[in-house]
Amino acid sequence: MKNWVKIIELKKHDVLIQRLSDDDDLEHISATIKMDGVLVSLKFGYGEDEKLADEGFAKFNESQATELVKNIKAMM
Repeated sequence: MKNWVKIIELKKHDVLIQRLSDDDDLEHISATIKMDGVLVSLKFGYGEDEKLADEGFAKFNESQATELVKNIKAMM
């Protein structure tokens, strides 16, 4: 089971990125952000494609985290 983590620090928010693998959700990346007192967690699934999930985790960067925060704020 993989359990890699990284924190992307933005101006107003930190974004926790986790690379996870388990029997229920298979290969996936989880992004967690605390905004306005609400803990928001999103999961990006890759099915059984371990290599693609590893690449997605490695490539997840500040630009993507910024866009993710922007999109979440638009939904709140």
